[in-house]
Amino acid sequence: MTTERKVLLGFLAGLTAMFAVGVAAVFSGRELLRNSALLDHTYEVLRTIEDFHLRMLELESMSRGFALTGREAYLEHNDDNHAGILEDLQLLARLTLDDPGQQKRVARLDPLTRRKLDFMDRIVSSRQDGVAAAAEALSTSDEGRELMVEMRALIGEIEGAERALLVERNEAANRGGTRTLAAVIAGWIIAIVFAGVSGISIQRDLRLRRQVQAALEQANAKLELANSQLDASNKQLESFSYSVSHDLRIPLRAIDGYSRMLLEDYANALDDEGQRLLNVVRNSTVEMGKLIDDLLAFSRAGRQPLTLEHIDMEALMRDAWEDVCGALHSQAPRIEFHALPPARGDRATLHQVAVNLLSNAAKFSGKKADARIEVGGRRDNGVNIYCVRDNGCGFDMKYVGRLFGVFQRLHLKEEYEGSGVGLALVRNVIQRHGGRIWAEGEVGKGAAFFFTLTPAE
Repeated sequence: MTTERKVLLGFLAGLTAMFAVGVAAVFSGRELLRNSALLDHTYEVLRTIEDFHLRMLELESMSRGFALTGREAYLEHNDDNHAGILEDLQLLARLTLDDPGQQKRVARLDPLTRRKLDFMDRIVSSRQDGVAAAAEALSTSDEGRELMVEMRALIGEIEGAERALLVERNEAANRGGTRTLAAVIAGWIIAIVFAGVSGISIQRDLRLRRQVQAALEQANAKLELANSQLDASNKQLESFSYSVSHDLRIPLRAIDGYSRMLLEDYANALDDEGQRLLNVVRNSTVEMGKLIDDLLAFSRAGRQPLTLEHIDMEALMRDAWEDVCGALHSQAPRIEFHALPPARGDRATLHQVAVNLLSNAAKFSGKKADARIEVGGRRDNGVNIYCVRDNGCGFDMKYVGRLFGVFQRLHLKEEYEGSGVGLALVRNVIQRHGGRIWAEGEVGKGAAFFFTLTPAE
């Protein structure tokens, strides 16, 4: 084969590789934009159902306050909230047109909402007509509470479905970004290979060599542009997460602040039930803030680079246990540390894994008088296997598949606090280290969590 033919073939191959990379980048970019739009849609549904829920709670609180005190100040925003609730319902119906399941839930929520609004209007009308006893009786009756329970259940179903969609769409966005990066890397490798072959073939012809070199430089420039676009996309996702967190915290702080002012300034005007409800509102804002923090931590965990180093796992586990004990509100369970083989990994993220597993063990065994935790490890078939075992409440193994999902809980929130994000974060970190994690348990007899890591060199 002549030099000219080799040069021509190398040049055509380079153009083909660049074209393939360009096509892959375009399709991946379109997929990223589509996933971004879907994420925006999901967040809008979640914001709408949250606004609906908060307005309903505020309207219920105002109607009860008016029924008990007769103060017109409680009705200041009554009409606005009433109209806002109906607008939120209409918006939810429009936003969920593409989801038959959500449409059915919204359709079930609509009559319940109108019945609840009619019920609160009856309370207000009774008090305005001067029948305080009737208004108070209505406000404390089971009718309103039962309606609210049904509505909360439906709201929970809608939120749960949207959050499941959020997880799927985030995963799709991550896959799209990975494919874009893979296409860029593959194109870069192909371009470099052909550059080497072409460089050897055209040593005797400087003119053709300069032409091929120029083509390779153009290919590298396009690859760098694709890389910069990928970096910009990741930064936009990070900025979006921060904006969502910031926008959610503002109304939470407002709710907490106004509730606190009501408790401080109108304590004498509220009965025990009213004060309890306000405290429920305040506690809910605190829980929501924690949930936001956990979600952001889960989001960052997938993007944070790992710094791999030799890690003394026994020392890491003991340090994590000290952190857990410092945060406990009750006596710490008895714990036993066995010899743990050293591993290679990222110290900061593995410390978080240890804190989450040990705090779970302390939490779910804390109600036992003889609560105890055991931490051990061994080397098996070239990998390190670590275990955190407790003698707590345990779990049914038929639900083990739900343990490591976001917002998946096997126990009632009233029994054990938590956001349902910790174990999902643990699985994310272990998988990024190339390991795996699994659990074994039995109801009433405790649970054991196992995970693998690469041994230290």
